Amino acid sequence: MSENRLKELRMKRTTLKGTITRVETFAKDPSLDSKGVELVEARRDMLILAFKAYEERQLDILVCDEKDREDISIVEDKYYSV
Repeated sequence: MSENRLKELRMKRTTLKGTITRVETFAKDPSLDSKGVELVEARRDMLILAFKAYEERQLDILVCDEKDREDISIVEDKYYSV
């Protein structure tokens, strides 16, 4: 796999981590109870999709670069805490 493809995968992984962090921040908002059920469900669905895509990108990267230093447990902890 080319270095450009690996760079692209890492950028996508970073974007997905940002999405997961934003949903985590949303879930920790003290005013969450006042948010509509539909909004909360939409964020939950987005979280599930983002985490699945993150795992796929992570595996793609590891196939190309076994020495990748990404600590997936940090992202997993965010996902499961939400």
